[in-house]
Order: sequence, then C-alpha cells, then structure tokens
Amino acid sequence: MSRRTPFIASFLSISCFLLTTDQVAAQNGGQPVRVQLPTFHVFGISTTVLVPDRGSMVQGGVNRSSRGSHQLGRGNRGYGSSTSAGGVSVSATIIDHSEIDRAVLAEAARRRGATHDVLGRLVSPQRPAVDSTTAKPRMRQAHAVARPNWRALWREK
Repeated sequence: MSRRTPFIASFLSISCFLLTTDQVAAQNGGQPVRVQLPTFHVFGISTTVLVPDRGSMVQGGVNRSSRGSHQLGRGNRGYGSSTSAGGVSVSATIIDHSEIDRAVLAEAARRRGATHDVLGRLVSPQRPAVDSTTAKPRMRQAHAVARPNWRALWREK
C-alpha cells in the first residue's frame, strides 16, 4: 500500500463533507454551520514475519477511548466522547499459475485417455478409488511393516 492512498482517502472524505456543509448552510439561511471532519493518521511498522500460504498474522494494534461530561447548573449538560483504533495485519496467498496450468492440462489429457499432455509430459494414470473394505487391511499391513520389533532390537544390543 503506497503512502498516497491514505491521503487520497482523507481528501475524498473532506470534499464530501464540504459538499454536505454547503447544503446545510443553504438550508439554514446562509448561516455558518460547524461540521467536524474526520482525521486520519498513518503509521507503519518495519519487521519481517513468516506467514504460511493462505495464512494471516496480526502484528498489533492500538485502541483508545475517552468520555467526558460537564454540567453547569440545572439542565446545562455537555457530553463528549472520542474513540480511535488502529491495527496492522498481514495475509498471504501464493498463486502459482504454472502449477495450475500443469494440473489443468494433465486432467484434460487424462480425460482424453492420452499418455502425454499437450506439452509432451507423461501423465500419471488415474488411480482407482479405494473402498473401506480394502483400505483397512492395507492400512494394518502397512502399519505392521513400518513398526519395528522393539524386543528384537533390544536383544541385539
């Protein structure tokens, strides 16, 4: 975000309020009318963060609030309040267009039954769907093979 963006936003807001002020003054017989304009403050931080793909991270923020009242005699009361908030966050999304193109071309070649895509790369064959009756025994077998026999390993020491 460039540093000009907040300035342009505040300039546009001020011009809208000035237009409104002129309209109210015309309705009020040309009498001056006070309108409180919004204020904008720009701040930034200089840091380095690691954010995963499609992730976000809050850097920090500041919230301020104040209220006040004044009473003079009976019936004369004044109230005022002010609230401000600011925050910084980072979000990242990585879009790899070449990877998307490769996936789309491979899927199109697979649907055509071709062994190579339009760029000449080998397309992997479609894997058959795995149903639950064959998945559990295969999972148990893979787990048994991957699990070492700790008693035999202990005896070897």
